[in-house]
Amino acid sequence: MRYFENQTDGLRHLLKQWSTVAVAWVGFPADRTRLDAISEKWAERFGTRLPPHVRHARTSRNQPTAIAFAHRLAGTHRVQVWLLRTQGDLGPPESPWNKETWKTTPPEIGSAETRLYVTRDPRLRGDYAWTWRLGDKHINTIGSHWRDLVQTGDASELRFAIESCGKGLPMFGGVRRQLMAEIERQKRRWTHQWRDKPFPKVVLPKMGKFSGKGVDHRHAPR
Repeated sequence: MRYFENQTDGLRHLLKQWSTVAVAWVGFPADRTRLDAISEKWAERFGTRLPPHVRHARTSRNQPTAIAFAHRLAGTHRVQVWLLRTQGDLGPPESPWNKETWKTTPPEIGSAETRLYVTRDPRLRGDYAWTWRLGDKHINTIGSHWRDLVQTGDASELRFAIESCGKGLPMFGGVRRQLMAEIERQKRRWTHQWRDKPFPKVVLPKMGKFSGKGVDHRHAPR
């Protein structure tokens, strides 16, 4: 099973698969020590280690293929494991493909407070693209914290909170646009309440180039 030590790299890999070939998914957090067992089970049931030519042959016969990978869960000692499925005939009711509890809605991760979900989001240039966004409760909690800091009028503390948030979240286009919109809301509040103080100048990081090549989890540091 492919493993990403960086959560952002893992989420970007999922986004790439979902936007190109995957149509269903299974995902859940697990202890890192369980990766071997999960990897073996999925390899046996769904052929997650099949070579490319065998996968191509299955696709040509209208049979599904599966992709398995895992990544570290930011801020924890656990990992998130994913199993993605491509389009195809799942076979008879008793087949592993039919027995698995696939979800066909776009993937999501985390609790209500930390939820991230995949969606098609409008970009500034006018088109749409698959991206990750923060759940409503997640972005509302961030906005509430920033609003409390606006009330204090401490520009340096507000700038630190905004920039720390940007560094702590996977800065996909959807997430970045949400944070930029929230910054604009707080800026309007600040300007209304503190007319003699400039709003702090903040810079949110942009998503860098994808560098998460991943490694086999059996060779990943534990």
